[in-house]
Amino acid sequence: MKEQTEKVDLNRRNFLKGGSMASVMAVMASGKDVLQPSPSLAQAASTNAGPPVKFGVIGCGYHGRDIVGTLAVLPNAPVVALCDHYGAFLRRTGRSAPDAKQYANYKDLLADENVEAVVIATPSHQHKEIVQDALKAGKHVYCEAPLASTIEDAKAVAMAAHQHPKQYFQAGLQFRSDPQRDFLVDYVRTGAWGQTVSARSQWHKKTSWKRAAPTNEREKEINWRLDKNLSTGLIGEIGIHQLDAKSWFLGKRPQAITGIGSTVLWKDGRSEPDTVQI
Repeated sequence: MKEQTEKVDLNRRNFLKGGSMASVMAVMASGKDVLQPSPSLAQAASTNAGPPVKFGVIGCGYHGRDIVGTLAVLPNAPVVALCDHYGAFLRRTGRSAPDAKQYANYKDLLADENVEAVVIATPSHQHKEIVQDALKAGKHVYCEAPLASTIEDAKAVAMAAHQHPKQYFQAGLQFRSDPQRDFLVDYVRTGAWGQTVSARSQWHKKTSWKRAAPTNEREKEINWRLDKNLSTGLIGEIGIHQLDAKSWFLGKRPQAITGIGSTVLWKDGRSEPDTVQI
């Protein structure tokens, strides 16, 4: 008679021990090229001993492929399913997870009982519905930052996570898993260096953010970050990490924000500024 084993109850603590998310965050925050598996990273991940957590990755663009490569390094976070409606992305990402089932519709992936946790790496304006459906389907969720492209949608995501306390939810704020910053936050909060009166963050990158595509329709779809109706722009897609780090270090939230932005260099029809300051 075949021995029956009970399915592991993945509560919040077991989920972290199992895989998985603590290891994923640590590896992503390391700044290493995760598409090239590192023995040292795999060895570090193995210290998080526990039951394996079977992952599905929704969104197989650049970040999705990067995450699948990261998970491939970990011994206890197998990727069992992939999803993207664009076939070329799905096939390319599938090379890093050859045993994973492939889906064109994320709802079909969520219906897969073999998937225990999902990573959502789709465009930000698609996050809300996918997060809500994933939690309803009983999956643990790691959602890339920003949580959404509007305040209303971000609040809806937070509420959905609050309404499913048996599942683990984590936002992709990588700085919070960077060992160097984790060390510094305790030091800053001791007040040993005196009263903090000012903090500054910078991000300089002379790239257009615009990507080529085989058709005009696909080019518009893939360049959603350049459309102010779909994207939070530089401050939301990149600046969110610096802003979160400041709030985390200081234990405070902004009382007021002012800023300016303009299209200075890339005059290619985009509606989002290529230069911002707040």
